[in-house]
Amino acid sequence: MNRINRLYHSLKYRAQQINISSRYPGVSFVKSPLSCLSRLRKESLSFSYSQFSQDTIDDDSLNLRQKGVFVDIGLNHPLFNSNTVYFEFARSWSGLCINPLSNLADLYTSLRPNTSFINCAVSDSAGYLPFTIVTGSQGWEDQLSSVSPRLRGYHDKRVEVPCRRSDSILASLRYDWNSIDLMSPDVEGHEMSVISSLGI
Repeated sequence: MNRINRLYHSLKYRAQQINISSRYPGVSFVKSPLSCLSRLRKESLSFSYSQFSQDTIDDDSLNLRQKGVFVDIGLNHPLFNSNTVYFEFARSWSGLCINPLSNLADLYTSLRPNTSFINCAVSDSAGYLPFTIVTGSQGWEDQLSSVSPRLRGYHDKRVEVPCRRSDSILASLRYDWNSIDLMSPDVEGHEMSVISSLGI
């Protein structure tokens, strides 16, 4: 089964490369092959952009509608291992992607036309937070950048980033909870602070 899993994910990774490269010829594909830890899912034939097929699992199990709204917190690259790009491309959704890495802003503008990129961290209080940025990586490791302490075994740097509560962000953009179909927090251990910031 491990051999089948490895083959499945190698083929899926190659399909992801071809799909994204044909849609965006100028994009460099630098992510490492997807992990073989996730289970082979026979029931879904949809193309998944997520690392472990979270997007198609959500779509299958939650019976989500066309033209919905997502809020993606702690995302990284707009396409690679994204939990929400599937909904934008395949379901005509729109939404918010919130991340403190300012270098991602232009990528979201060019690659995710129905997504608004918000450049800040999310926490249970507004202000500034120390943030670890993983540097010098050509694989998936850059996606470990987070408010977590420094990571052993990786080159990184610590910076201060602005942070806001998610309820404040949504209110400033005139979103209300009834208009949001899917929220995807992926913040490397900071999830409870994000949940506390929802104000619900």
